[in-house]
Amino acid sequence: MGYTLRASQSGLQIVDAARRRLGWNKKAEIWCAKAFVCDTTLGRFWQGRSIQKENFINICRAVNINNYEIVASDNFLHIERSVVEGLACRSILAPGALLRIKGSKKMGKTELLNRLESYPEFSSYHKPRLAFRKMCRDTFSDSSMFLQWFCRTISEQIDIDPTQVDNSWNTVLGSNDNCDAYFRRIILPTVESPIILFLDDVDKILPHGRTASEFFKLLRGWYEDAKRLSAWQNLRFIMAYSTDAYINLDINHSPFNVGTCIDLPEFTYDEILELGRRYDLPLHASQAEQLITLLGGHPYLVNKAFDTLRSSQQSLDVSLTKFLAIAHTAEAPYSNYLRSLEDSLKKHPRSVELFKKVLASTRTVTIDRDQAFKLHSLGLLRWHGNQVEPRCQIYRLYFQERLR
Repeated sequence: MGYTLRASQSGLQIVDAARRRLGWNKKAEIWCAKAFVCDTTLGRFWQGRSIQKENFINICRAVNINNYEIVASDNFLHIERSVVEGLACRSILAPGALLRIKGSKKMGKTELLNRLESYPEFSSYHKPRLAFRKMCRDTFSDSSMFLQWFCRTISEQIDIDPTQVDNSWNTVLGSNDNCDAYFRRIILPTVESPIILFLDDVDKILPHGRTASEFFKLLRGWYEDAKRLSAWQNLRFIMAYSTDAYINLDINHSPFNVGTCIDLPEFTYDEILELGRRYDLPLHASQAEQLITLLGGHPYLVNKAFDTLRSSQQSLDVSLTKFLAIAHTAEAPYSNYLRSLEDSLKKHPRSVELFKKVLASTRTVTIDRDQAFKLHSLGLLRWHGNQVEPRCQIYRLYFQERLR
């Protein structure tokens, strides 16, 4: 089981000073040679992005920094889930592939995208990336405007002049026809190696009915084209989103029921013990069980717990006892995260009432999946067939007080 590291801002300053003393630029060939890495990996290092631990250490040692820990950011210790990552990598290697990564907030969707982006198997691929959560809402309002933005953004990231979008867009044609023609005539013939479109937070498009319908119909069409037309097999997709429970699309025009789907799992018991060791917090079995009872295996919650415990000046036994007692309160390191979940939930009064029903029971509760889509997308539920319970104890404790 391996893991990745990324540099903190202060760590990058330390490395920058070291490389200037050697007279190297930030992508010096001699540096790559001494560190046994390619210039792409060195570039990712300078961007503060996750890279393999071995590469990270070699980059530091090449400029005479033997204590790599002073460079690394502690917040990005990463447990490699080889089954998940192996399936993701294998699926996207297939011509015309479509990979769907599904998981609620802070389950590790973006981190998995980062790792796939850095995989050596894809080093020669074009990897344009779009994060829809950062987009202006006005761009979603018109499907033609949205698809022109889509084409321009991808063009810029693969070194194609984006003004070609304006020159090729035909107002007589529909927006999907224009986008399809742009890819077929401009993008695909220009590049020789495969293109992987990294599409993060695609569920942000869903509330924008016509734009969502047209865009997802287009993606499904390209996926189908790749089965019979070799020209489209170089185009592959990775879509990350929170839930598909409320996606109201024609099943024949939806990309959410084809390709390979990975529903991100929680950390296992063994992975939590391993993460504790990396934080220099070796847990006893009873301590691990207490932590799992409170937090489940939620990657963000578990990492935040270890980060908090490591910063304590007290013994692990004492600090863990205190942490377990206040984790759901305003004094805890989760207060902002829990408040953001509460704010999102309260925008949907029916979901609030449904969650109250779940919280009121000490057993699992039968609820309708369609009615529970918001609770599911926020990651507040654990499913057992058609029955649910709060995903972990911290959610039960926090929301029982806040929704009283």
